[in-house]
Amino acid sequence: MKNKDIIKKIIINLGTEEILKSVLAQYTAEETITRRGDIETTLDKFLIKRLEKYNLAVDYIDLVHIRLFDSFREAVEVKLAESVALRAAKQAKVIWLKKLHKYPNR
Repeated sequence: MKNKDIIKKIIINLGTEEILKSVLAQYTAEETITRRGDIETTLDKFLIKRLEKYNLAVDYIDLVHIRLFDSFREAVEVKLAESVALRAAKQAKVIWLKKLHKYPNR
């Protein structure tokens, strides 16, 4: 096995997989979608620490694919849509109350 293969297979792949599992275990499945930036930051910190002892640097972390069950993903999307709708309804209520207070005889 070449040195480059050793670095790729042992140090990077195994170390990255171990760190990824450890970090993702700290978040709920819903948070893996809603807090992706936080997860990337945490991964970045752990990977930098792990790989610096091998004189390897981490330039950028970008979580593109996190596989979840389709039913769970759909449920999260519905919940997020409901949350957006609820915020819009609350905002509309505040606007309506302000108008009602400004023009009480209407």
